[in-house]
Amino acid sequence: MILKVKPLHILLTVLLLNGKIISAQVLDVVTNLDTPEKMVIVGDMLYFTGADDTKIFKFDITETNPVVTTVVTAVSSNTILGLAHKDSFLFFSQKDVTDIASGGGNISKIDITVSVPTITNEINTFFYPADLIIHGDNLYMEFPEQNKVSWVDLTTTHSAFVTIHELGAGVSVGGFAFKGNELYIADPEADKIVKIDVTAVDPGFVDVLNTGLSNPKGVAFKDDELYIADTDNDRIIKIDVTDATPEKTDVLIGLSKPQSILFKGDDLYFIQKETNRVSKFNITNTLTKKDVKYKTICYPNPTSNNIKIIGLKKTEPYKIYDLLGHILQMGIVKKDDKINLQNLTKGLYLLKLGKKKTIKLIKE
Repeated sequence: MILKVKPLHILLTVLLLNGKIISAQVLDVVTNLDTPEKMVIVGDMLYFTGADDTKIFKFDITETNPVVTTVVTAVSSNTILGLAHKDSFLFFSQKDVTDIASGGGNISKIDITVSVPTITNEINTFFYPADLIIHGDNLYMEFPEQNKVSWVDLTTTHSAFVTIHELGAGVSVGGFAFKGNELYIADPEADKIVKIDVTAVDPGFVDVLNTGLSNPKGVAFKDDELYIADTDNDRIIKIDVTDATPEKTDVLIGLSKPQSILFKGDDLYFIQKETNRVSKFNITNTLTKKDVKYKTICYPNPTSNNIKIIGLKKTEPYKIYDLLGHILQMGIVKKDDKINLQNLTKGLYLLKLGKKKTIKLIKE
């Protein structure tokens, strides 16, 4: 299967910073995908699961117009639920949908240096595994039916069922991320982020963030900052894990069910599940909470017709000025209202809300 897609630029956030207006640019890398779910980046190739969890696809993230190709298809009775990579191998978890009694599954792998890879069954599991992550020589896996996380040593020869070490129970997994020996987990069922020290003799899950999230399905580290796909709130946030009580900072809002986030350099890649696309955002455009003066934004921006004011807490008067200071349009806007801009020509304008908030607005 080969699918050609075109990149699409979107300006998502506009913030007023000490009198300067800064735009945060999100780039849609590939669109019109077939139910993307999980992804990993190996070198310049991004691999992702799709086609209702029966295939693994890939594309080159350095290409201007990436071509999506099929890497491998699961056998007819299996679905692919998780991805991880080590060296030249791509590991993936499979659920045997015909094994209803035990919900059995396996961990398989392919050599991604081979043009036509063959699936090798690496580990059989009595219960099916889902999310995966590799740290050193250990493969960590989620068992969703048991709400637990376990691990296995990949240097051990596996022929059939092997001893799988339980790390901790009582957690669901929407995404894994390591920082040192601490494994951070997005728990979508409990709407929180937890962590666990994988080297501890008797480890236990510790809450990191347990308020303000809704169905988080992705975590990724950049230095001490943990980026979180707050899926049902349609946003990506970040926290500083060195803080005793970390505070949430919005990175991107107005997304379409973001999940499965990861970094390549300063670029944050993520799936927008509701619109079947992979997008990216360069975090050098991100502002810190200390920098942000106002968090009210308009979306979409640029726009060809209407804008919606996001973050508006009460009814406000508005005025739209040209760059010479002439008032071109004015009125009242309420929460969730749209402002119609069809009478404005293409160009740059300033939108003033109430007495203080001013936002740069682009009509295209």
